[in-house]
Amino acid sequence: MLNSPISSGVSLLCMFTGLFGVSTLLYSLSESSTVPPQNPDHSLIVDNNILRGIFAGGIAGSILGFLPGMGPAQGSLIAQEISGGGDTGENKDSFLVAMSGVNVSDALFSLIAIYLIGNPRSGIAVYVDKIIDVFNYEHLILYIFVSITAVSLALILCLKLGDIVGEYIQQLDYSRLSWLVIIFMSSIVMIFTIMEHANLWFVLLVYATSVALGLLPHYLGINKSNLMGVLVVPAIVIYVGIGM
Repeated sequence: MLNSPISSGVSLLCMFTGLFGVSTLLYSLSESSTVPPQNPDHSLIVDNNILRGIFAGGIAGSILGFLPGMGPAQGSLIAQEISGGGDTGENKDSFLVAMSGVNVSDALFSLIAIYLIGNPRSGIAVYVDKIIDVFNYEHLILYIFVSITAVSLALILCLKLGDIVGEYIQQLDYSRLSWLVIIFMSSIVMIFTIMEHANLWFVLLVYATSVALGLLPHYLGINKSNLMGVLVVPAIVIYVGIGM
């Protein structure tokens, strides 16, 4: 959408909702997915696989924090390859740790990118860059300290709330919940379209196309990270200066 008739915010909201949100839920509904049994006695042992996952998440997140056009999908793929884990099998704990590491380190390195090169690389970094005129070393240390504190508190809350939620999550009607989420996300797209006075028919076309493209990886057996080409290719075109 290099020359889109709608704003970049609506464009990204529409595309990502269709590519990764609604399409995944629709495929899940078509497969009659259910919530798996929850194991309240599961324990996490910090071994070499977990440490490898932490290292993989940190490396992948640092790459995302600095390189343009790189998103969570690429970071997840890099972390998965380094950690040697996956969302199934014996190393799934390592995979989950790596994914968490990607998100945390990406946020931290995005802040570092503002300080080093003056260019934000994530949504939260853009917001920080806008509210602070000059992002100096003191700001960097403060935000890193706050981020680490927030992550530590979130870990405790996640462990405590996870046990509580795990007892009730299997009682939910997964199909109904999925449809409610689909309706909610679609409504958000429509609301922002109206608020931005965007071309409704164009947005609906982009939304439907995004959903269709988002379904393809599920049926073709390929990784959905390939869909991030919607950002990577335009970023390459812009930075290389093609057509300018």
